[in-house]
Amino acid sequence: MWDDLKATDYTIDQHFVCECLQRPARLHVLNDSIVSATYLSDGKPVPTELVRHYMTINQLFNEVENFRGDSIVVEYHETQYYPRVVSIEPQQQPVDGGVIIETSNLDIQ
Repeated sequence: MWDDLKATDYTIDQHFVCECLQRPARLHVLNDSIVSATYLSDGKPVPTELVRHYMTINQLFNEVENFRGDSIVVEYHETQYYPRVVSIEPQQQPVDGGVIIETSNLDIQ
């Protein structure tokens, strides 16, 4: 269903809930690659070395499909079909390394 949208250029907001210190950011994706990212809190650019930690929607799908840990829980957006919430190793959250990736506000260009 996501593939039917043929979305390669879009913006999304993404937030990691973990001890990894990533702040919520707006990602600008062109040709399925993140070309820029700005923090939602202040609009400042995410430093280049930190942008690589954020994920495009296709990267999120790959993360889900290739997951080899103990558990993963995924909630999909009901009309745009992308992984809206990916909860990796929820039994370890928030202390021992589990992570929640929240993605929202998809705007296809």
